[in-house]
Amino acid sequence: MQNHAPTLPELQAEAKGIGTGFVPLVDGRTAAVTEEDILGQFEVVRGEIVAHRYKPNPTYRLLTDNGPLQLPPPLEEAVLKAVHDKLLAPIL
Repeated sequence: MQNHAPTLPELQAEAKGIGTGFVPLVDGRTAAVTEEDILGQFEVVRGEIVAHRYKPNPTYRLLTDNGPLQLPPPLEEAVLKAVHDKLLAPIL
């Protein structure tokens, strides 16, 4: 997440809009966002995302009643690779 999400134009625009604070990284599977749809958040300082200050959300779920994750392609690939590396690679 830290390497890919800060490059997304929509996240950069949101960061510029808030100036200082936090910008959430939200799964796009539903318009009614709940806690399990937020992957995490980035700290924003003076309109810029501070990539190394990413805080993952431990309650995020890859699959909910609203369906599987729906992220921009570079992020979805990064998430699926991380899941594969952490969960599947050791048993394959």
